[in-house]
Amino acid sequence: MSQRLFYILILVLLVACKKDQGNLTPIAVLDTGTSCRINDLELLSSGKWVACSGVRNEKGYLSVSDDAGVSWSSFKLDHTSSAYTIDFLDSLNGFAGGDFLHLWKTIDGGLSWEYQWLGNQVPMNEEDRPAIRDFDMLNDSTWFFCGGENLGEGVVYETSDRGHSWQFVFNQHEYRALCTDDVNLVIGGHGSILRSHEGLNNLEPAHFENDFVMDVIMSDDGDWIAASYQGAVYRSQDGLNWTNVMKGDRRLSQVVNWTCLAKSGHRIIVAGTDGAIAESNDHGLNWTRYQVNDAPDFWSLLIDGNQVFAGSEEGKIFRIF
Repeated sequence: MSQRLFYILILVLLVACKKDQGNLTPIAVLDTGTSCRINDLELLSSGKWVACSGVRNEKGYLSVSDDAGVSWSSFKLDHTSSAYTIDFLDSLNGFAGGDFLHLWKTIDGGLSWEYQWLGNQVPMNEEDRPAIRDFDMLNDSTWFFCGGENLGEGVVYETSDRGHSWQFVFNQHEYRALCTDDVNLVIGGHGSILRSHEGLNNLEPAHFENDFVMDVIMSDDGDWIAASYQGAVYRSQDGLNWTNVMKGDRRLSQVVNWTCLAKSGHRIIVAGTDGAIAESNDHGLNWTRYQVNDAPDFWSLLIDGNQVFAGSEEGKIFRIF
């Protein structure tokens, strides 16, 4: 073996065995009883969780637990629709979104749900009704949701009167995530990030392409954090200019696909396929990667106190930390 080839092999091994890579064994595995992929998890108060799950265009569930995931009560959706997102304004009032622009509303903390039809504010052709992927209630009256299908069809909706009327825009990008603060709206999806200071009236395209944003949050220090399906994490101060702060991790020709983000104070967690987890304790500037042993793909995250939980396939929730 030549000396040059020897050093190349050593370099490859060092890259493959990153020092910040650690293996984790799940502390516990909880079961919602739905046997479906858990697409979103919401913390209402310590120990009280709401989860949504389902199979695309087949069935969906909205589940609630009062004992930190030990036992669950589930509501089966009355349409052949999966549920992908949930958001609560307070401990009682919340919304869930699913396939074909379907919405459900709860006023009792997730114990019961009522279907909310958008009426003439949705396209007549069912093929033009993409799945709702993310919902965000900015305040008591102004709410947003975004959605999309098949990488090339996306939609963003806004209401300023508690859902009585909506305005919407269509775009040639599938959208998966949105996040709002008191001023800005940031929307992420396939090859596109949009930012606005005035809801849907002033959407601006960010300097972003060639990646698929799966989730967006705002850190406690006021910066935006985006996780991508190509295994990268991005950071932005203004929602228009983005910096890659964690590049995609290729191991044995496989890419870790990030799917979800969660935060608690300065702590941010990102999770993805094949049991991949990364943690930042400085608002998303620096990251430590982990691999959860014998874990499937993760699709949702919840932080309850110091404990971190990841929703996965077949209705399972893994306690990671």
